[in-house]
Amino acid sequence: AMQEPVSEARLSISSGRDAQSVNVSVSDTGIGIKADDTAKIFEPFFTNKASGSGLGLTLAAQVITAHGGTITWHACEPQGTCFVVTIPLAL
Repeated sequence: AMQEPVSEARLSISSGRDAQSVNVSVSDTGIGIKADDTAKIFEPFFTNKASGSGLGLTLAAQVITAHGGTITWHACEPQGTCFVVTIPLAL
């Protein structure tokens, strides 16, 4: 996911729970998602990496949805991307 040199990039993962769901947030300090790409990031085979298959976010979204959950994303400030996964405790 992150393409920045290891010494410059940061990856943060946090989780929480409420009465109905578990939430996991994954954020990085990378270059973010280009505005032109935002509508395509969950599409199969979409990638802007030279060696990527374009299936990572597609498969993640399918598994999360199959368990009644959601995956959303937003730009992090001052740079990077944050994905939030929410899975219900019961269906």
